[in-house]
Amino acid sequence: MQFRNAMTIGTFDAKPVGGGDREYVNTVVYSFEYRRSRNDEWKPASVTIHKGYRFNGTSRPGPFGWLVPRYGALSEASGLHDFIFEHRPFLEPGVRLSRKDADELFLEFMRMIISRRDPGMWTETRERLAVAMYVAVRKFGSSMWDAHDGEFKDA
Repeated sequence: MQFRNAMTIGTFDAKPVGGGDREYVNTVVYSFEYRRSRNDEWKPASVTIHKGYRFNGTSRPGPFGWLVPRYGALSEASGLHDFIFEHRPFLEPGVRLSRKDADELFLEFMRMIISRRDPGMWTETRERLAVAMYVAVRKFGSSMWDAHDGEFKDA
């Protein structure tokens, strides 16, 4: 699938809760367009994360913790990524988000956050960081995908 026009409806905020997790303070709607192939029309879609959803922030290898904080500017995209991994939402009947879709949306929303928060001189550096984070979840995310509910394993 391909994605574009990422935006959020609602204000993202997450408060610390036990075990190092964070919890959504508000409901946030992640809105975007998708198409299944180049020949398809773009369709609107969204994923809603309700107030109270808990996530563990941005996962990163130990040596890179200083570079990518667990709860930084990109937490909004990490929350969506974690939610898709845990819930495997459908965009329409018969069209469930896959691991690759979760990773692609993670990148799309990181880019949206970068453009919204910092349209200035650091944009290129942050874009590289977003791509590096995308590559990391593509390379190392399969064990987390497989660790969730077995009914979703082949989604």
